[in-house]
Amino acid sequence: MKMESAKLCKWLAASFLLLALLTDLTAACNCNTTTAEDAYCSSPSLVKARVLGYANPKDKTLYNIEVTLVLKGPETLKSATQLGTEKKASPCVYAHPTPFNKDEYVFPVTQEGKKLTTSPCSYIRRWRVTPRADRSGLRGAFRGKCRGNPSR
Repeated sequence: MKMESAKLCKWLAASFLLLALLTDLTAACNCNTTTAEDAYCSSPSLVKARVLGYANPKDKTLYNIEVTLVLKGPETLKSATQLGTEKKASPCVYAHPTPFNKDEYVFPVTQEGKKLTTSPCSYIRRWRVTPRADRSGLRGAFRGKCRGNPSR
């Protein structure tokens, strides 16, 4: 019995080593922390929105939202009702904190009809704790500071 246990341990250790060699275990979701100004200048669209709950409890990567302010991008973003993220299998799935307290958050987004998409590696911040200077910048004061494209 001891011999079988030792073989099993060796097999498990070898399997783990092989898995570690074939997969970069640290490449989950490499995020660069950005400033509000970087987020404003590099994002095609930014919204301030409340997350109201899951759009489908089975797929917790899709949320019901209420866009309260379009910070950057077309006004059609205001009509969006859902916020999604990467597919479940991706290591970069955005998971909104629960319980849903209806706080407003800043989300860099792309739009697909009534659905917006974001990434956890984006500049996602609770609005009420965002510094006043950043809130002003996100409302448009950063527009003139964006390098390479003054219309941003």
